[in-house]
Amino acid sequence: MRKSLYSFSILFVLAIVVAGLIGSSVPASDKPKPEELVSKHLDALGSSDAREALKGLDVEGNAQAKFIQGGTGTSGGPFAMISENHKLMMKMVFGVATAQEDTKVNGESYAFDGEKKTIGFISPGQRSQLEDFLNNNGEVVQEGLIGGTLSTAWPLYDWQNRKARLDVDGIKKVDGKELLRLTYHPRRGTGDLKIYLFFEPETFRHVKTIYTEQSQAQMGTSSSRSSIGGEGGGGANLTLQEDFGGFAKINNLMLPTQWTIKYFQEGLGSGSSTIQFDMQISKIQANPNISGVTFRIQ
Repeated sequence: MRKSLYSFSILFVLAIVVAGLIGSSVPASDKPKPEELVSKHLDALGSSDAREALKGLDVEGNAQAKFIQGGTGTSGGPFAMISENHKLMMKMVFGVATAQEDTKVNGESYAFDGEKKTIGFISPGQRSQLEDFLNNNGEVVQEGLIGGTLSTAWPLYDWQNRKARLDVDGIKKVDGKELLRLTYHPRRGTGDLKIYLFFEPETFRHVKTIYTEQSQAQMGTSSSRSSIGGEGGGGANLTLQEDFGGFAKINNLMLPTQWTIKYFQEGLGSGSSTIQFDMQISKIQANPNISGVTFRIQ
């Protein structure tokens, strides 16, 4: 009887140990609470001291734009994005004029001064497809979403003060990778735009944002918007996608050094286009001298 009790006790202890080992190997929930996800994301970005010391960022490099569908050609030039708290401004310049020649300078630009957004024109009176999308979906710029953590306007720094709502959607497979998706609902938005933020489940680094909108064909001042549905009309599915990579520790913060913007316009009537912007970042400076910066596109 004693031998049986002894054997039973050993088996019982072993069962507890095995159960503990199995329990410890179970992965954490792939649907953390929004507060938990944001907290881990900010910790991955940098220490609380490093984040609190950050008041502004100056990001510079070279950009290349290329048509993948619906057009041909490539162009490139310098780009710069500067931010201070909730304010930000980004400019891409394609083509540079010299004293000897009058070269036409085109580019993409947008800004937010804390109260009002201003979106540039790629040429007089004509916005590009990207500028048109940002003009019609102001929350992308006003909320500091575009550019991700390369801007101090990044809304996850203070999403609760902005009265945004976050929904954690769990693990989603995107472009062959399993990423943790969070849906961002700004307090004030157009209502038609859906905003998805994606994070690496292992590091909680923000690596992708996808904005989607279904637009109805309409006439307007911007030919890119008025021709969205082609001759057949019917509107279009619009998608703006940002990808971030090449993370490196800069100014005590883990920031991306590669930034890609891809804009898809899929006509429901006829006509589709895709344009991609690849930004190679060569400089990131924390708390730069920004005296004289108006955070408005003239």
